[in-house]
Amino acid sequence: MAPLLRNIRSQAKVTTFAAVFLLSFSLYGLYCISTVNEVKVNGPIYQDIERSQDVIADVLPPPEYLVETVLIAYQLLEAGDAAEIERLSDRAERLQSEYFIRHAYWERALPPGHLRSALVDSSFPPAQRILEALDKRFLPAIRAGDKAAARAVLDREIRPEYQRHRERIDAVVEQAKSQNKVAEAGAAMAVRSRTYGQVVIGLLLFAFLSLFSSYAISEERKSAEAAKEDSEDTIPSRAGTRG
Repeated sequence: MAPLLRNIRSQAKVTTFAAVFLLSFSLYGLYCISTVNEVKVNGPIYQDIERSQDVIADVLPPPEYLVETVLIAYQLLEAGDAAEIERLSDRAERLQSEYFIRHAYWERALPPGHLRSALVDSSFPPAQRILEALDKRFLPAIRAGDKAAARAVLDREIRPEYQRHRERIDAVVEQAKSQNKVAEAGAAMAVRSRTYGQVVIGLLLFAFLSLFSSYAISEERKSAEAAKEDSEDTIPSRAGTRG
């Protein structure tokens, strides 16, 4: 009777262990999937970050696009007093400095490819000509009070170059959008494959545990049966000894 009880207790232990392991691994798998869904591309956190970036992009003029610089040039033509001219001129010079700083950054940061070519190589020459005309001819004419000469620089040099710059910035935007779509598709595929991988690993572990449990139970049963047989053999032996 005792070996049988030990056998039952051993089977219960193995079964309990298997159930606890399965439950724990299931909870871990659900946690991993929940985490991946939370932070993946186009997930809730990603969308919050993207919305914030979109807001910033909508309200702040980008350093690599000279729209505010050209606007200031038009404002300078209408400026009436020296203080306003100086304020706007200082702002134009700061924007010029910011442009070259960000251009140098993207030269270092962007890997070779279509996006780098569009931003670093294609949009830069007209922007450089705009800033050169502004710095060497437009602002000196404004400070000298020669608005006719400043307007001539704006109409003949800055405005045509701005149109070319704008077209190339539009191409940068389209290229960046296309590249983002490819990256998002790749990220989504990676998330799916990793999720499926977790499921497969979980099933394999469960199968291994099931085989191990069956083996352990079988060995316990054999041990119990052997102990029972030994016990039965011992009892007649003892009876014969007493007789």
